[in-house]
Amino acid sequence: MNAVAEAQIAKDQKCLVHLAYDCESGYRAADARWEIWNHRPEIGYQPCGRCYVTDAVEFSLDGVKSLGSTGKKIEALVAYNKNKEGGRILDISDAEDREAGPFRMRFNPSREKRGWRLLGQVDDPESPGCVLDAAQYSNNGHGVPEFLEWKDYCLFPNPYPIYMPDHFTLSKKRKQGMKHMEQVLAAEEIRDAFDFLHEAPYFRVFFNGIGAGASIPDHFHFQGFSHNLPVEHFPRREIKSNRKIKISAPVDYPATVFVLEGDGREELAEEAHKIVGMLNRATDGMEIAHNLLFLDIPRRIYIFPRRKIDIKTPEEKENEKRHYDGSLPASVEMCGTIVISDMAYIERYKNMSTNELENLAAGILRKVTILKDKLHPV
Repeated sequence: MNAVAEAQIAKDQKCLVHLAYDCESGYRAADARWEIWNHRPEIGYQPCGRCYVTDAVEFSLDGVKSLGSTGKKIEALVAYNKNKEGGRILDISDAEDREAGPFRMRFNPSREKRGWRLLGQVDDPESPGCVLDAAQYSNNGHGVPEFLEWKDYCLFPNPYPIYMPDHFTLSKKRKQGMKHMEQVLAAEEIRDAFDFLHEAPYFRVFFNGIGAGASIPDHFHFQGFSHNLPVEHFPRREIKSNRKIKISAPVDYPATVFVLEGDGREELAEEAHKIVGMLNRATDGMEIAHNLLFLDIPRRIYIFPRRKIDIKTPEEKENEKRHYDGSLPASVEMCGTIVISDMAYIERYKNMSTNELENLAAGILRKVTILKDKLHPV
């Protein structure tokens, strides 16, 4: 039976279909995407390739849970939530990418629909609020995407994807009676990030500390997706190393970045926790926030010391956007992909040349970063 026939059966039976690609571009089956079969197989994520079905699962949350790897579960969970009745994941098909030298601009106007959140406000179609709160207490309630459990976290698709359709959130559950949970990274959570990536090695996990652009007060959560990020491609210069850990910095990157790499999860977690702790304890009037990016292949942590963005009202949000040229820099931006969602700024930038966009991206990073010489007291 050919791929088209198999796919039609999967569609008729309301199954999730795992697509792989046979193409010359170097894509491997591990990089394939999940999708519900609602288009011709030749119209896939890889235009030059041939789609073929590797397996299918029952179109249900139990079907998603039955999959072997965490990476497959994430992609299937996104596809399931996008297509189920009542599932709510924003369609970002109108987003556009532009090269900006070594950086990337992402024009994503649909993301503006997420609106303004109040602390503790439940996320539903009529009243945009905090999906992390709702996910603590209900599965498939208040318009929240259905989720899976991983350790003591809820894993669910981000209803408002920043960059990739498989953008997910890993939200730590509150213990019984706990009303507040700070977005402060402990060594235990760093180990959790690596444990998660061990099960989904082609994904990236990132963390926004307090005041680091997209953090939500009163919660602890990671985010992630499968696409690589520009900072990963910059050559690095070694700062210091020992037998277990090497610390380096990307050459000519416009933001301050410390890159920790090594084989040992425990050693990396302890060293990263020390650095984050020093940033949290910064004195002499310095307010330092931080973003982190975690990779498993190879095992690395990128730490970005940056200026705090303290937003309490929609007016403050607009002021910060103007200061950062339409961006509100968080982990994705610190990693070199500048996301712009406001149509006024998109109209201003969309006809810029590659060089102009490169200067814009580098300028945003320079505005938000804390230069190395300012970190000496820390």
